[in-house]
This record gives sequence, C-alpha cells and structure tokens, in this order.
Amino acid sequence: DSISASHPLSFKIEKASEVYEAFDSISYDKGASILKMMALIIGENKTFEAVAHYIKKFAYSNAEAADLWEALDEVVGGIKGPDGNMKVSDYADQWTSQMSFPMVTVDRVDATQVRLTQKRYLKTPKAKDPKEYRNPKYGFKWDLPIWYQIGNGEEKFAWLKRGQIHRLFAVFISSCLVIYPRDSLPAHRGLGGTSECRTAKYSEGLFSNGVSQAKKEFDVFGFSDAQLRVGHPRLATAWLTQP
Repeated sequence: DSISASHPLSFKIEKASEVYEAFDSISYDKGASILKMMALIIGENKTFEAVAHYIKKFAYSNAEAADLWEALDEVVGGIKGPDGNMKVSDYADQWTSQMSFPMVTVDRVDATQVRLTQKRYLKTPKAKDPKEYRNPKYGFKWDLPIWYQIGNGEEKFAWLKRGQIHRLFAVFISSCLVIYPRDSLPAHRGLGGTSECRTAKYSEGLFSNGVSQAKKEFDVFGFSDAQLRVGHPRLATAWLTQP
C-alpha cells in the first residue's frame, strides 16, 4: 500500500480480471487493521456487540461494505471523534475509499511543544497513481487517532485532524517523548502484524535526542526508502550491540 500501483480497500470492479485484486494483502491485512483501529476507538466490547449485530442482521443474505459500518453506527453511540460525536460510516470511508496511508512527522517547537503533521507515505513519491484513484475526495488525508506518552507518565490521546497541524504540550522528561499507535493501526507506515504501525517520523533534533526510543522503532528502515535520511536508520542499529 506504499506504492502508487496500489488500490483502495473498497473499489468498483469494472472487469473480471480485477476480481483478483480484491483478494490481496491490502484487503485482508489492511482491512483487519482498520477493524482493529475501530475497536480501539470504539471499545472492544462495543465492537464485538456491533459485529454480532451485523452478522445476525445479514445472516443468509448479501451485504455490502457500507452495511458493516452502518451496523456499527446502529449499536455504537456517543463516541467522540475529531469533530464531536463520530459517525462510524463517515470515518471508515476515509480509510476504505482511498489507497495508501499517512506518515506523521513530529517536530519540536520549543521546550514544551511538539508539532504533528501528516502526509501520504509513498516509497516512490514521483510515481503516478492509477487514473481512477488519483483524486480521492479526502485528498489523501486522514483523521488520525494518536496515543502518546511523556516519559513515564500516563498514556494520553489526541486527534490529528485531516489536513490540520496539531500541537502537543509536552514537557520533555529525559528528552523522551514517545508517540505511538496502540497495537496495529492502518494509520501508519507499513502493513502486516503488530509491527505494521509505527506512526512517527521524528525531525532531526527529536530523533537525535530520543535515539533510545528510536532504537526500538524498526520502521525507521522503511522510512529510509523514501522519507528519511539514511543516517537515522544507521543510528538506530545501535541496539544490535545490546544483549
């Protein structure tokens, strides 16, 4: 999903040969990740309840992709999204109707603030997208759930709204600010397993100051494909000398 030859999770099949594209790792791995992300936002118990409602509602009949999200909306209520109460079907549409995923860049503003921005991650940024997927209505932007922790403090949550900059107030403790996804989210670089989602690409200063955390972030090697200076992944290999 990090190359321009990808496809959205949900797309219209125009010819028989495209059926095979609908059953690939994007459909299964990314699809599962989106469900996991929704469970983290909504709550695991509510998600199980909503899926059970969906299965019962459409038992022995046909269903479309939108039916799942509508079933979740019928069960889930009062979930806070980036702009008040969240409608699951509208939120999920950002992830299913456009291909790729975002990369979040973290820049240090001053001693108490960091700035979070997002852009679409591509291994080959200059490559052209397929014509039919080139101009999605969301413009390759997403509303992103962000979990973060300052030093040994409590886990906190914030939304990085689509197309906006978000500032976090973070008094640095031992120069350690950890911004991360919970479990596996599609909102971050990579696909596959629990290592699939590592959100943040740190700016020059933050990467150097937080190298102890960066040593744990295997996706810095993936970022080096297109988005990060090669010296950063090399710096992160310092963990290999540890027992």
